[in-house]
Amino acid sequence: MSEQSQKTQAVLNREFYESLKSRAWRAPILCPPLYDLFKPHTVIDAGCGCGDLLNWFREKGCDVRGIEISNECRDVLFFPPLYLVVNDLTETAPHVYGDLLICFLVGEYIPPEKDPIFVRNLTKLSRRIAFASTTVNAWGGRIVNCKPNIEWEKQFRNHGYVNNSFAQRWLRHKWEYCREKPMIKMIYENLLVMERP
Repeated sequence: MSEQSQKTQAVLNREFYESLKSRAWRAPILCPPLYDLFKPHTVIDAGCGCGDLLNWFREKGCDVRGIEISNECRDVLFFPPLYLVVNDLTETAPHVYGDLLICFLVGEYIPPEKDPIFVRNLTKLSRRIAFASTTVNAWGGRIVNCKPNIEWEKQFRNHGYVNNSFAQRWLRHKWEYCREKPMIKMIYENLLVMERP
């Protein structure tokens, strides 16, 4: 495990994951439009935190897998721990695959020199990726990578993915009524939907 990954894991303790549970209100806002548009049978959340989004999909009957860098989240998950895969996506990709991969507000924690590996590993998990990474350091110390969306998009394109601008516009339209809520705003403003034809 890299030195940066070890530093990240040190911050991602049980207290951190407990604090994420307060964000569970966002699942019934973000998930229904994703479900309605893509009709996934299997959903993966890369950087699932406490699993609020995946739990929504699981309750809809989807097969789910949550990927998280630290095992510390295990006791605070909204979904059964057997659906958790502990994996550092800046090093390897786990052996899971889904119809839809969600990766919201994770990229800003990835050291810039690890971007190519991180994106390559995401592309091994699904042909359809809903991705958002903040371009502004609103949280302070742990944020290390606030690049514009076009830079992330270029990296996905290097792996044969194209931007589904229709899906991005449609999802933003569905989330418009909540766009000023802090956790929604960052996803709304920075959403990329990348697909491999």
